[in-house]
Amino acid sequence: MNLSHGLLGCESLLIQLEALNIFMNTLFQYMFIGISSLQIS
Repeated sequence: MNLSHGLLGCESLLIQLEALNIFMNTLFQYMFIGISSLQIS
């Protein structure tokens, strides 16, 4: 019982890390687009 709970905790942590990774990638893309548009104008 304890082992399965530990696996679930690890799985949810991986999901959180993946969500954070996607969020960071999106943030960097927006920053890159913003910097590029500033350089163009």
